Amino acid sequence: MPRSLLIRRAATAAATLLLSSVGAVTIGGASASAEPARHAVYTLSNAAAGNAVLAYRDAGQGALVSIGSFPTGGSGNGSGLGSQGSVVLGDNDHVLAAVNAGSNSVSVFRVGEGGRLQLLDTVSSEGTMPISATIDDHRLYVLNAGGAGSIAGFRIEGHHLRPLAHGVQSLSAGAAGPAEVAFTPDGTHLVVTEKGSNTIDTFSVDKHGNARLAVSQPSVGTTPFGFAFDHAGHAIVSDASGGAAGAAAVSSYVITDAGAQNVSNVADGQTAACWIAISPDGHHAYTTNAGSGNVSTYDIAGDGTLTLASAVASTISGHPSDEAVGGQRLYVLENNGTRITAASIGAGGALGASSDVVTGLPASAVGLAATQA
Repeated sequence: MPRSLLIRRAATAAATLLLSSVGAVTIGGASASAEPARHAVYTLSNAAAGNAVLAYRDAGQGALVSIGSFPTGGSGNGSGLGSQGSVVLGDNDHVLAAVNAGSNSVSVFRVGEGGRLQLLDTVSSEGTMPISATIDDHRLYVLNAGGAGSIAGFRIEGHHLRPLAHGVQSLSAGAAGPAEVAFTPDGTHLVVTEKGSNTIDTFSVDKHGNARLAVSQPSVGTTPFGFAFDHAGHAIVSDASGGAAGAAAVSSYVITDAGAQNVSNVADGQTAACWIAISPDGHHAYTTNAGSGNVSTYDIAGDGTLTLASAVASTISGHPSDEAVGGQRLYVLENNGTRITAASIGAGGALGASSDVVTGLPASAVGLAATQA
């Protein structure tokens, strides 16, 4: 028998055995065959009695399939955090970090086969009320919203988080309402938005991973909240505008040692733009408008200039909050409905119709992250 035929028959037999052993999984009343994962989606229970990362697999058939609940070893605060990045992926989606706002700690997991998580370590966040985290290579920083506000840095070493020798830095003088911390794509700077003081802080990061003193400047928009980066490294920031009706906007910035330099600020005519996600090609931004119950889309030019593509690209009943892009789908956490919705990303970054893919989440759930493969 030809060798190529033997290989094909062996592969077919192995696939049949795998599918028969996995069977079907039911989520939200819909039955779906458990196929190999396209990507995984994660949210945080934020439960005060014991925090956990809730993991799901996109099997390509609409509803997400539950992978499991993975305790963080800490506790949440049982309510909203008012932040973006409470659960984040790093190291090419091989590591996941989660904040524990109720126990002032941060947890790090290894992402294993099929999206399953292995808890590596849970340590003090070196501050109070951690609300956001970010990972670059083996460096992890967490944003503490309690007290005067601070960031704290750690190094991921094997199964442990080790505090950096000089990794704790204060936010701007008079800091109020921090919302997110994130590394720039090249790992040379950290950015923090302060929605209460309308401030953007930037921190240069040295070769050892230590953040230098904050460089702070007023944001162009009011109530800067969540943000993400395009492929050129521009920070694309949502401006909630204090929740004023029809006043939401999105701004873009170039990040340098001198701080955040504004490039563009464009209104979307909606209410309370709070979270941002970027399309896989880096040319489109999506902002969830919590007060309007919808998603707006923006086109991003090579120099960071923004153009409003669609003020209402997708409608979500209730209160849309955090969001994440996985593959060619935009996932949105809808807090009032305790669910996750998804919309396909089409040509030119356009969004398809939104539909429920997970229901029955705890009302305390926060944060959203998705692998790209």
